[in-house]
Amino acid sequence: SLAPPPPLFYGHIQASGPSVILQDLTMGFRHPSVLDIKMGLCTAAPDRTSKKRLSCEAKDKVTTTGSIGARVCGLRVYQAVTGEFLMLDKHWGKALQTE
Repeated sequence: SLAPPPPLFYGHIQASGPSVILQDLTMGFRHPSVLDIKMGLCTAAPDRTSKKRLSCEAKDKVTTTGSIGARVCGLRVYQAVTGEFLMLDKHWGKALQTE
């Protein structure tokens, strides 16, 4: 079978930094669980200031970004028993180890 199409792209905005506007793929689900992952061995964009690049490189070295090329930036999982969402943020993701 064919893979579903990628989310629709609606454009760019300049909020706290350059951002893209994509289709909400969770619309229509009652309790969607969402996982946010950064992919790649280096998260520092080449057009960033040297200070920002050094900061990103330091984070990459001590997180799973440097060891496996991916880092969990956050997640939200519906807990059917309690009827609530478990939410874990980027600080939780940075503390994950590959062991």
